[in-house]
Amino acid sequence: MGPKCMDGEGWHEKSKEQKTKLGFRFRNPIQNKLFGGPAMAMRAFYNEIKGLKVKDLPKHLKPMLSISYVKEAVSRGMDNYHRKYILTSSPEPLFHLCYGGLIFCYLVALPEERRHLKHKMEEQAGGHGH
Repeated sequence: MGPKCMDGEGWHEKSKEQKTKLGFRFRNPIQNKLFGGPAMAMRAFYNEIKGLKVKDLPKHLKPMLSISYVKEAVSRGMDNYHRKYILTSSPEPLFHLCYGGLIFCYLVALPEERRHLKHKMEEQAGGHGH
């Protein structure tokens, strides 16, 4: 019995074409949408370096860490995002903005919340008498 996948029609056996074409897939389609891009990029990167010898790896990675390469990669990513979401009039950029804003606000508020929690725990433990 091989791996199974879920589509709109329920669980079924994956065909050989699906196994090679899709690779790793989450069971939840929302997770596929959220994490499909970075996971696919990491898979492509892994496939690119898996044939290299360890001594050749720094020579291969050094150009990827230059400012010009990073700028080019970001520009390419923004162009792809524009083509995929903006030109198609998709509502997803609004979702990305909302989720990104929520995550940003959470991360900004986290240190303050941790300080409050630490202070409360110290008070409960009989720390200082405020």
